[in-house]
Amino acid sequence: MGFAILIGLLGVGLFVGSLAGGAVWYGMTGRSLFNLEQDIQNPLYANAARIMQMVSVFFMFFIPSLIVARYMNRAPFKWLGYREGFSAKQFVLVLVIMAASLPMVSVLGELNQAIPLPKRIVDIVNKMEDNYNTQAQAMATMRSFGEYIFAMVVMALLPAVFEETFFRGGMQQVLTAWFEKPLAAIIVTSILFSAMHISWYGFLPRFALGMVLGLFFHYSRSIWLNIIAHFLHNGLAVTYMYWLTVHNKPIKDVTEDNTPIWWGVPAILAVIMLVRYFQLVSARRQFDKIPPMDGPSIESNLA
Repeated sequence: MGFAILIGLLGVGLFVGSLAGGAVWYGMTGRSLFNLEQDIQNPLYANAARIMQMVSVFFMFFIPSLIVARYMNRAPFKWLGYREGFSAKQFVLVLVIMAASLPMVSVLGELNQAIPLPKRIVDIVNKMEDNYNTQAQAMATMRSFGEYIFAMVVMALLPAVFEETFFRGGMQQVLTAWFEKPLAAIIVTSILFSAMHISWYGFLPRFALGMVLGLFFHYSRSIWLNIIAHFLHNGLAVTYMYWLTVHNKPIKDVTEDNTPIWWGVPAILAVIMLVRYFQLVSARRQFDKIPPMDGPSIESNLA
């Protein structure tokens, strides 16, 4: 029931968010929504496009998560993981793991592009990717440091808050309760997380990142660590695009690189080992919060 409500509210949020985003777009640009597909690719309307996206994602992801959380628990923000803190060691590990994930994501992107597809599908995919990249490049045009800070907020921070609240705080927990198998819930959530970005060539990298983020939340129960990790990933892309703009270089897909494929195996192994260590650190922290009189029985169960 919780999953059905979440998906239903996602559809409602998509509709309401589209209306609200359209209103924002018209209010800021005065341009007709019938020309949105062309106008949104114009760098002159970059700020309007950013705010429109932020408003749309807020209604699409954040509001449905709050409603479902209230349905599932009388303390919705606690259920979503907002009241759970984290230790300094967990914070540092999240930074290290996200850094270690960069070559893994890069290699998976190369593998994703190497997957053979029928020519008709390739043409459709390439057209979608071209539109996506064109819009992303227009939104990434930052002519000043002030625009860079603004872009960091609306393109990196707020999407991290809204998406992590929906996918990890909401969907992953609902699916965990349904499947009674956390790993299955993390896998399904990661597939949907990647699919909703509507980018075939980025599917495997986003799926892998979704798995890492899902494990962060499962082990720590703190949505803040997920927001930090997601913000770092988004912020790195925004910062790279700002650097390109400042140096008068063409903005291309930030996932483009020439990382050797053979880096994939050690990169994935490194991430797995670091996540495993994060699990142990997180379990130790949860144990440390238990009153001393209950310690021995809980410790034996963990062992």
